[in-house]
Amino acid sequence: MEAYDISIVHVGNIGSLGFAKAYKLENVKNRTYRAKNAAQLGSIAKKPLVFFLDSFELDLPAIREVAKSGGAFAFPASYFSVPGEPPHFVAQKLGMARQFAKLCLKYGARIVLCSLSQNEFQCLSAHELVLFAQLFGIPEQVAKASLKLPKLYFE
Repeated sequence: MEAYDISIVHVGNIGSLGFAKAYKLENVKNRTYRAKNAAQLGSIAKKPLVFFLDSFELDLPAIREVAKSGGAFAFPASYFSVPGEPPHFVAQKLGMARQFAKLCLKYGARIVLCSLSQNEFQCLSAHELVLFAQLFGIPEQVAKASLKLPKLYFE
C-alpha cells in the first residue's frame, strides 16, 4: 500500500511503519491552513489545501466549499491523544469528529489521515491509521485512499 504521513518532527525509518514518506508540517505550510473550526475558513475554503482544524464543529457550508475546491480536512491522530485530558472530553471530540467525517464522506470532501506526531513515540503505522479512521465510520478502502493524498497535495 502506498502511504504518506504528516508529522511535526522528522521521523527516521518511516518505511518500517508502512509509509513511503512522511512530510514535515513546517515544510508544507504553504499547502495547509489551520483554523479554530470549519466556520472560520471563509473564502480560504475555496483553495485546494489541507485544512487542520482545532475543533470539528459542524459547518455544512464550509464542508461543501472544501469539497467543491478539491481541498481536504486532516484528521490527525495526535488531536485525540492529549495527556491529562479527561476521558469524557476525548469522547466528545471523537463524537464530533465522527459526525464531521460522516458529512465529509456524504458531500465529497477529502479526508487526510495523519499521525501529526510530535515525537517518535507518537508515530502510528499506516495500518494503525486505517484502524483509527474506522473510529469515525470511514470505510477501510476510503481510509487507505486517504493515506495517498498527502503526495497529491504536497508534491
